[in-house]
Amino acid sequence: MCGIFGFDKWTPYTERILGYGAMLIEQRGRQSWGLTNGRYLYKRPERIVGNFKVPKKIYTDKDRGVVVHTRAASVGEVSYENTHPFLVISKDQSRYVIGVHNGGISNYEKLGKESGFEHDVDSPHLFRWIADGRNTREVTGWGAIVWWEGPTQKNEKGELQYCWSEGKQYLARFNSENLAVAKLKTGEIVYGSTQDIVETAILAAGAKLSHFYKVEGDMKYFIDDGVLREAGRMPFGGRAASAAQVAVTNGHTRYNYAGYQTGQSRQHESVDHWIKRYEERHQREQVPTENWKPMTSMGDPGGWSRLVS
Repeated sequence: MCGIFGFDKWTPYTERILGYGAMLIEQRGRQSWGLTNGRYLYKRPERIVGNFKVPKKIYTDKDRGVVVHTRAASVGEVSYENTHPFLVISKDQSRYVIGVHNGGISNYEKLGKESGFEHDVDSPHLFRWIADGRNTREVTGWGAIVWWEGPTQKNEKGELQYCWSEGKQYLARFNSENLAVAKLKTGEIVYGSTQDIVETAILAAGAKLSHFYKVEGDMKYFIDDGVLREAGRMPFGGRAASAAQVAVTNGHTRYNYAGYQTGQSRQHESVDHWIKRYEERHQREQVPTENWKPMTSMGDPGGWSRLVS
């Protein structure tokens, strides 16, 4: 079980909502966190509470949506490389996917063998499957995904590039209810793993909720000019047994994740506590260069940026 929270564009409301949402999804994963706007990504193998920040490169890209992810490791150790979001290139190097996943893929090893792709974490195998344009009915698992995808090309030096300006922000859920998408009365779209998390973040930020969209399973959506639109069916295989099993009882979460001892429990901090801590520590900082994944340069005005996979 991991956490997802994001929005479609930067405004004074979504800026504040994002901070609250990021703190709230820590209850769904406290081992690492990351964020992306489909052009740049940033990730940290640490808990998000007390460490959340939006890098300047992402914050100043005002017209692009952002998604934050918190990880509860089910497959693979806790490390920078295993932290969401993931950048994955298709086998023929013609397309890219940058995405986050809340859930589990139970047949990821089979997918890896068939696609010729290796990664310690299950989620990147799903994104490789999508990048290759393969049938998601062959994917067994559950969860919600948010991703950007688009074409790649090679420049005159033979370096692989990706067209971030053509990449759309997509959302989907499969064999799970873990995706809630809301529209504010001011027009912005905000989404998260659960309706409770989204509502709490909106309320805490002083924004006003207009309505929640009806999000169907096995349907691919994209955000277009403040509207959630259907992009067609995206059917998956069965749920099967997930690598991560969690039981929630009386405010306690029982973890069976890598990095936690089986049966270890903890009491979640209250929402008020998260909000107070966020308000005390909220700040935007430009992150040192060494903290960035070497993924892109600024590229030319046409929107192509160098890609280092």
